[in-house]
Amino acid sequence: KVSSIRPLRKAVVAQSQSPVIGKKNEIVFVKIMNYSPERGEGVARVLDSSTNRNIDLLIPNTVIGDEVRAKIINIKSNIGFGKIEEVVKKSKNRVTPPCLIADRCGGCQLMHQSYMPSQLFLKQQIVQQALTMYPSLRNVQMDPIVPSKTTANYRNKVQFSIQRNDRGSIDIGLYASNSQKTVDTKYCHIQHPIVNQVLQTVRIFFAKNPSISVFYPSNHTGSLYHLVVRVGFHTQKAMVCIVSNMKYK
Repeated sequence: KVSSIRPLRKAVVAQSQSPVIGKKNEIVFVKIMNYSPERGEGVARVLDSSTNRNIDLLIPNTVIGDEVRAKIINIKSNIGFGKIEEVVKKSKNRVTPPCLIADRCGGCQLMHQSYMPSQLFLKQQIVQQALTMYPSLRNVQMDPIVPSKTTANYRNKVQFSIQRNDRGSIDIGLYASNSQKTVDTKYCHIQHPIVNQVLQTVRIFFAKNPSISVFYPSNHTGSLYHLVVRVGFHTQKAMVCIVSNMKYK
């Protein structure tokens, strides 16, 4: 009887110590304890005052060990979503991204984490979680991930979005996270140097031809949508495609 009571008492204590949230736009102080196995958001444990239940609060751009002030974006029955307002205390595995737009661009969700051990720990966790979805693979033992020799300029293919913004200028880059809005990109730190050369050449071309027909999301007009580049690592040659809705005549 005593042993059956102890776990319950521990659970009550843990619940009472969780930060309390109640509604959208609240600011809460939390500590990141884990990662989401799907997209790598930091996870904090909070108490939903409307149901008096502990739920996971997912906060992008955080690292295990971070202590942050977060704004509540949405609360569902068993999960909440927030965004960073302030990093009060940084995790030892938090790093300054080399990319100035890493916090806005949807291409790199983990650049604020140290590659070793933080990113590798998360990636191994994601694979292990995926294996548990298949009964025949649940007991498979994973060896540690072999670290890459390089963490920059290693990707050889990209599809950049091309959009005309509300100021009238042209943005080229990847979409912002959870958005169809293009984050203008001058240089991509994970793309092959030749990809960046092509990007700069296209940007110069658009600067010299500002009236060219480019997709304008506000009224869904314009012709050019995407810039696709693929580089051969061995040949050092590039395939460049411009995607448009114009019909070939």
